[in-house]
Amino acid sequence: MNPTASLDRRFLLRVILPMFGLIAILLAGAIAGVLMLSSKQNYLSTEFQHRTAKNALRYFADELSNMASGMAGRDETATHVIDAFDAGWLAEHLTAEQADAFLFVLGPDDRTLFSRTGGRVEAKKAHGVLPPTFGQLIARWRAGHISDTVTQLMAVDGTPVLFAVTGIHKIADRNELADNGYVLAIGRRVDRASLRHLSETFMLPNLSYEPGFGQTSDGPGRLRLMSQDGTMSDALVWDPILPGDQIIKAIGPGLGL
Repeated sequence: MNPTASLDRRFLLRVILPMFGLIAILLAGAIAGVLMLSSKQNYLSTEFQHRTAKNALRYFADELSNMASGMAGRDETATHVIDAFDAGWLAEHLTAEQADAFLFVLGPDDRTLFSRTGGRVEAKKAHGVLPPTFGQLIARWRAGHISDTVTQLMAVDGTPVLFAVTGIHKIADRNELADNGYVLAIGRRVDRASLRHLSETFMLPNLSYEPGFGQTSDGPGRLRLMSQDGTMSDALVWDPILPGDQIIKAIGPGLGL
């Protein structure tokens, strides 16, 4: 064998091939590291966005809760409901901010005493207009104190409506139990303008409401909610921000090359 060829062969086996093997291992490690980093970034971003979506909903709920508590927790309101029921006074003083809002006053037996729907005072029963989820919401409130306020986003005729339920009471009675109390329930439609405001405020791109229709899966841009039939299938959905995918797009071609 030619001495030069023999030397070249030994150089290939002892230097070149081990060097290529080392480079391949390093590249494989780098690719694995990038994939792990991108997956971790996507997970953290998804968790943060889910918490943000819950905070956005809580912000909307707190605003409505404060409105309901301000109406119900007054001696004047209690006087015209509990002491001597006055529907005319309620129609004049318990007004909703939105024309399409719901407002109901229920007695201790959950019978509807007063209702305002679509901005008009009408003789409608809350349990006849609203889904069964509303009854569950009332039951949850009755398990606490009369001054408590509970909220729930539910579908009414395919449209998301946020409800706040609290007790009508005099200030001195705020620590009484709610089981035999009078109920004030306010519902506000979560319309496109509301969703757009939450989307811009909490950085959830293209936030929208999606009826369930049997959909029960979670996803990076999906927060499941209580649906009209009481199941967790309706959802708030948005375009998820996935920084890990951006890392792959930026570094992947270079690693491949």
